[in-house]
Amino acid sequence: MSFWHNIEHILVEYDITQEALANIVGVSPATVHQWKKSGSIPRAATIVRICDEFNVTRDELLNGDLAMGSTTDKWSELCHHYVLLDDDGREALLTVARYMARGAK
Repeated sequence: MSFWHNIEHILVEYDITQEALANIVGVSPATVHQWKKSGSIPRAATIVRICDEFNVTRDELLNGDLAMGSTTDKWSELCHHYVLLDDDGREALLTVARYMARGAK
């Protein structure tokens, strides 16, 4: 997902405006608007402040999909469901995962 998509998720999740986000991370509201309008990415120091304030990693913010939850949350949920499967279900899931991993290369 895009950086701005993740910023929009933060705005909704924390129930804040673009202006409030600007104040929290120390930039002008016009700067936040520019991120949205042009699809630009903030400076490294601003990215660090956003990550620190909203407890996300740089990779999650820039490349992830915050609306889908953290990698740790997804992994935990996957493990929970995996142990509930019988042997055939586990094997089927592993087969699909191997197939998907080959396609990602």
